[in-house]
Amino acid sequence: MSSHDISGLGLELGAGSDQGPQDGKRGQTVIGATSEIGTTVDQGQQAPGQTDREQALRGRIVYLEGELALMRERLRLVEETERIQTDFALAVSHELRTPLTLIRGYVQQLLYRWTTSEEVRRRGMVEKINVSSHRLARLVDDMLLITDVERGALPVVLKSVALPDIVASALEELRDRYPDGLPAIVIAGPPVWAIADGFRLEQVLISLLDNAVKHAPSASTVMLVWGEEDGAVVVKISDEGSGIDPADIPRLFTRFGRLERSLGQTNGGVGLGLYIARRLVEAMNGRIWVDSVRGSGSTFSVAVPIDNN
Repeated sequence: MSSHDISGLGLELGAGSDQGPQDGKRGQTVIGATSEIGTTVDQGQQAPGQTDREQALRGRIVYLEGELALMRERLRLVEETERIQTDFALAVSHELRTPLTLIRGYVQQLLYRWTTSEEVRRRGMVEKINVSSHRLARLVDDMLLITDVERGALPVVLKSVALPDIVASALEELRDRYPDGLPAIVIAGPPVWAIADGFRLEQVLISLLDNAVKHAPSASTVMLVWGEEDGAVVVKISDEGSGIDPADIPRLFTRFGRLERSLGQTNGGVGLGLYIARRLVEAMNGRIWVDSVRGSGSTFSVAVPIDNN
């Protein structure tokens, strides 16, 4: 190669080293490749952080889904409570309206027809007014008792009581509630003593007997028997009604746990009687339960501590 060529090559190389377009492109390519590699390295370094963020996001989603489920359950409970309160208000209004209507009607007849009505008829009206007023008083008493129960202020005085005397008082009260007559009630049991509040135990037995009478078909028999079982006095009240569906038993002793007849008609009341009975029995260190077969009647049992002294 000639010196001219060599010098030209040198010039060409020198120029290319400084700012030759081809070498410049190579430089740019190298720089670009370096940037891409750097970017790749950066992404590789950020990958663990992104995974943490994704896990945190997933955890947050799971948490929010749980909160949403809780809110739905709370909403369901609120709706259920509102439904119960509405049913209760309707039941109370019905229970109040019925005796009030009877009382008002008979009072008006007595006022306007006192001189023209026979004494027997007037007496019959007064008796019905008396029954209706007692029904109102019982409803008010139940409402007040529920308030005491919920506040934990239920007054209970435990002492030795003769069970036959409690049964006799309960039956007397029941006859006053049904002046037109009761179904046959068979009672049987030994002279035993229990540790209980006599007044509260009588309330329980009246509630269970009243429930049995309401469910007893015409010409049927209600059984009331008692005795000693496993160191306790156990009272059993049986009816020959339609029985209780197994699905209804868990809510039977809850507030407003009214059941329906087989024909779909309610038995009246506001569903407080059995709930109050349960709370009273528990306050006397006892227990209450039911055995029932659909179509074969029911037996309600109450057990309270026995007094062997």
